Amino acid sequence: MKKLLTTIAITLASLGASASEVTVFNDSYGTPKSRAEVVAELQAALATGWRPSQGEASYAPEQAAFVSKRTRAEVHGEVLAAMARGERLSYGEASLDPVAEFNARASRTARMAQRDASVVR
Repeated sequence: MKKLLTTIAITLASLGASASEVTVFNDSYGTPKSRAEVVAELQAALATGWRPSQGEASYAPEQAAFVSKRTRAEVHGEVLAAMARGERLSYGEASLDPVAEFNARASRTARMAQRDASVVR
């Protein structure tokens, strides 16, 4: 019986705590616009290039295209030079070690060259 009375008392006390003042908002910020005014504002904004947001895939401004000043051969040479110096040029957790791959490819190429040279003789 004591548990029941305690439970009822706690329930009644919590109901009183959840009641609070009512806040009245003053939404009188001016007269609302007519539909024609809203449509005119939207058309004016669209004419200036504004686009409404459409979620995560919304319109993004176009970026200027990047134009490299180096040739593909120059970049390739820089990468090979860095690999020869032993620099690790991996991109991400799952990428292989390019230096080891470079060395393995070089040794495979050398072995194939030796094998081909011995076959030709």
